[in-house]
Amino acid sequence: MTTSQPLSTCIWFSNNQATEAAQYYCSIFKTATIHSSNAMVTLFSIGNTQLIGLNGATANNINPSISLTVECADVATVQQIWETMIADGEVMMPLDTYPWSSKYGWLKDKFGLTWQITYQYNEDESHTEKLTPSLLFTNQQFGKAANAMSFYIRIFSDGKISNVLAFPNESEFTGNTMFAACFLQQQQLYFMDAPGNHSYTFNDAVSFVIHCNTQDEIDYYWNQLLVNGGTESRCGWLKDQFGIAWQIVPTQLGNLLQDAQKSTAVMNALLSMKKINLHQLLTAE
Repeated sequence: MTTSQPLSTCIWFSNNQATEAAQYYCSIFKTATIHSSNAMVTLFSIGNTQLIGLNGATANNINPSISLTVECADVATVQQIWETMIADGEVMMPLDTYPWSSKYGWLKDKFGLTWQITYQYNEDESHTEKLTPSLLFTNQQFGKAANAMSFYIRIFSDGKISNVLAFPNESEFTGNTMFAACFLQQQQLYFMDAPGNHSYTFNDAVSFVIHCNTQDEIDYYWNQLLVNGGTESRCGWLKDQFGIAWQIVPTQLGNLLQDAQKSTAVMNALLSMKKINLHQLLTAE
């Protein structure tokens, strides 16, 4: 099964900073655009990747388990983005030459979100910024990157694997995934197993949003993603067996929450739900 809208990446910003963050990113990335903004969410995009900034009143817990990789078609763009973001950020891996790129760096920005900025030759020079969410499987999730990708490919009917690079045979981590890429719901994702001890793993701070047109679609993705130990949360949120957070939401939700006559009743109904019941939202009074 597939839905008409691409998968979105949702970032939970603290201190109601979603709009401020989106404006900051739009000042940096040539392909960034803010599409709409209200007290709850800011919808924006970088390149072909749809992003949702979610406002939170408390401190966020964004961590490097899900970062955003930006591939640039020239080294000068890498340098410019890096210098702008690192001014108020923190170095995780210095901007330097690495085996996988002649210019690469990993940083945490002033909002706590982590970015991998890299030069990647692109034949389409007009598209100079390509953004891809990158999932890092750490600690108890280490070694599960390939299983997770295969799990998602089975769920999303348009899912396809585009690249897999395993750790070399001489490595102590042989058999695990050094790097892999796949497409789900028109969105590319990167998967990596991360050896060693890490202070972070997947949480609710960055989630993936599936936009559903019907109750059948909501039911399908909800049930499929809960297989083998996933856990339900509220308001259409769940965590799958790997601890990755998903939101299964109807495409009608935004308009319902903006309807002055229905928004309060819709929100009250939404807060009472785990899996979303579309009929109850549409008829809420």
